[in-house]
Amino acid sequence: MHSPISRIIIVAAFVLCLADVNHACARSINGTEPGIPDKIDTPPALPKEFAFTFSTTYGLGDEYPRDPEEFDRMLGLLKGAGYNTVYCPYTEWRVPLFKKHGMKMMVDVLAWKPPVEADVRDPEQRPKVKAMCEALRGNDAIWGYNVWNETLYWCTSLEWMNAWVRMLRTWDPTHPVWVGTHNNSNPQEIKTEPGVRAWYDYHWARGLGANFAMLKYYRGLTSNHLSAMGKWEQIHVRPTPEPADYNRNLWSLNTGIAYGVKTWIWFIGGPYATREPDVSKRWHPDHHLCKLGRHMQPLYKLIGEMGPALQVYSTPTTRNANNSPKKAGIPANTTGFPAHHWLQVTGGEVLCGFFKLADGSDVVYVANHNAFARQEVVMTVAKDAKGARAVWQFDRARSDWVSLGTVGTIRVTLPEADAALFRFEIPKR
Repeated sequence: MHSPISRIIIVAAFVLCLADVNHACARSINGTEPGIPDKIDTPPALPKEFAFTFSTTYGLGDEYPRDPEEFDRMLGLLKGAGYNTVYCPYTEWRVPLFKKHGMKMMVDVLAWKPPVEADVRDPEQRPKVKAMCEALRGNDAIWGYNVWNETLYWCTSLEWMNAWVRMLRTWDPTHPVWVGTHNNSNPQEIKTEPGVRAWYDYHWARGLGANFAMLKYYRGLTSNHLSAMGKWEQIHVRPTPEPADYNRNLWSLNTGIAYGVKTWIWFIGGPYATREPDVSKRWHPDHHLCKLGRHMQPLYKLIGEMGPALQVYSTPTTRNANNSPKKAGIPANTTGFPAHHWLQVTGGEVLCGFFKLADGSDVVYVANHNAFARQEVVMTVAKDAKGARAVWQFDRARSDWVSLGTVGTIRVTLPEADAALFRFEIPKR
């Protein structure tokens, strides 16, 4: 858990980060570059698996360990805690370490301070970014590039933002680009598909109503624009005691994944304290994100394979995510199950995201609507014209599907804030 001093440091780092982002925009920055097309028609590369992402400050310099041995140790600790992606500045020697641990680097392309000086916005630093992107084409240790995380109108010019996205996609067409903003602030103005359209709303602190409103908005936006959804999420919420953070963040993850979110960045830090001068104190194994990451880790590859959410339906609820009573009914900004849908939930308060695997089978991601109360879920499965559907449930311990046979009723206990996955296959004739 963070000490009061470390919390102050994190807040101060964020304020400094915003100040430096604005300061950077006062430097020599533009959106013109020879050889960059005005339009890119080819679809962007998309994330191949769910990215559970560690991050520190961004858009500055490099606060990660500059010692390869310590950076190697950090990656090993993060991998054991369920992380598979780290958002950091690029250095050539780091790439083999990501490969060693089977992890991916999300590259910060706004790191304008020494010793990095690789800011895609700055014409003087841009050649370094171009050379880096071209060298990383097709590299499976690279997640892609992060070009923005704040309200888009802070970037000085949305026209320039589109140009920076086109630069990155031209120099490396094999990896996605992340473009993030606050809530739904101007994301439709990004005309060149980046690969991941992302946002932050911090709904536990700023209002739970934002969660489903933004998930619904971005699901529509990305389905129309050939991009995936990304989320930038607050780690801790005050003044509620920290033990509740696990439930809140698990609920946010599972409701987001049900809508099709594929990449998740934690704001800022977590179990590894990059600013701590005593190496022996940098790791916090009891941090709630370690428990959360280890719980979610078996699903990362499958979530990538599931593609976008084709439908998302909700049961009526009588209690909200905080387990407080509410007026019975479908939660705001969600959609109830159609009356004749082949799957119906007759018990429990849940959200269901519907997906397709490459083999044509259906996957349903069943997320608990309540972060602090378990649900006894009952689902009925209608027969198809070809016959009964075969059903499998995903077993986290085995990281594989377990057959339930051809059943008409499924019963499952969903722990607080948690989710279960089911696969359905229609008999072939």
